[in-house]
Amino acid sequence: MTSAIHTPWAMLELITAARVSQALYVAAKLGVADYLAKGPATCAELGAEMNVHADALYRVLRALAGFGIFAEDESRRFSLTPAAEFLRDGPRSMRGLAIMCGEPWQWQVWGRMLYSVRTGKPAFEDVFGKSVFQYLGENPDAAAAYDQAMTSVTAAETDAILSAYDFSPFARLADLGGGRGAFLATALGRHAHLRGLLVELPHVVEQARKEATLAALAPRCELAAGNIFISVPDGPDVFMLKRVLHACSDREAVLLLRNCRNAMARTSARLLIAEMVLPPGNERSFGKWLDLEMLLFTPGGRERTADEYGALLQQAGLRLTRVIPTGSAISIIEGMTLP
Repeated sequence: MTSAIHTPWAMLELITAARVSQALYVAAKLGVADYLAKGPATCAELGAEMNVHADALYRVLRALAGFGIFAEDESRRFSLTPAAEFLRDGPRSMRGLAIMCGEPWQWQVWGRMLYSVRTGKPAFEDVFGKSVFQYLGENPDAAAAYDQAMTSVTAAETDAILSAYDFSPFARLADLGGGRGAFLATALGRHAHLRGLLVELPHVVEQARKEATLAALAPRCELAAGNIFISVPDGPDVFMLKRVLHACSDREAVLLLRNCRNAMARTSARLLIAEMVLPPGNERSFGKWLDLEMLLFTPGGRERTADEYGALLQQAGLRLTRVIPTGSAISIIEGMTLP
């Protein structure tokens, strides 16, 4: 599906769309939606609660109301709309993502896209002189914003994956590079017969051990410290790589996939790659914009088409068996060992 731009004013909205992102950032950062969950309020009331300039806040919320985010009545009171609900804290919240996308360390990098296009190198490293992961390791506030942003999208994606793919035939699920284990914990909670293995770097495993949901599953869930780019533990009959390969160059991706292939001892074992799969041609896709983020923030990371994933799997001694859409922007690429 493509969108036609027939007027200068339609183009104007695209050109200035970054301003909408910043207004959303302000509303999310201040927690406006959570305040309005108590009932409609004027900006004078909100400003007093949040210690911000009432008229300036009014101008931001008025602009967002034009997009259906908040609604203003004849008394200049604002209330929640269905769209604004996504800025509230809660299971379906996108607040963390709205905050991260508006933070200066993100904003500055997107402003250097031309550098990446001219050089093919990550603009992040040009702006900050280090990789994004080094930066996050040295800046706790930025790392917290990143973690909250990932939490914003993980719950919805996890539910979509578990609804789209049947895990009932498997006995043991390995989540490779699975962060603090949010996906694995939900999968084990959904499937009582499954045993789980989380493989992550040592410092991430230590963080995962503190997660209450994983601790409650301790008899069925093992946490293993390791580097999946060096080796992958064998034994599980289904392996998950969720949002891992898109941050890898083709060379790194093939290396990791070969490690997975070596760990797939049974011919019936499955490798599941949960990523956005780019559609062909001119079809609009959020994945194409996420691909630009990979260009700006990572050395070699990219979103890929189904054919490109198939080629990577083949180089690693695997075959693509099917691509399964889910109820989210993410798809499941299923792989097996070559016959």
